[in-house]
Amino acid sequence: MTLCWKYFVPISFADMIGTALWVAIWPNGNQSAQYVMFAGGLALLVLFMWRVVHYTRSAKMKLYFSPTI
Repeated sequence: MTLCWKYFVPISFADMIGTALWVAIWPNGNQSAQYVMFAGGLALLVLFMWRVVHYTRSAKMKLYFSPTI
């Protein structure tokens, strides 16, 4: 609960205010911002996958893809 009240609730309020401002400034959307957000999301996905592969290889774990081991 402490984590929620200290961090998540203030972040959600800031997000709500930011969204309201965004809609007030660009009511029909912003084409260039869509491309920037898509590129940022794609970059985060690539970074996440790179980190997963890196830590999997460095841990020398055996991966099993069968659920009946």
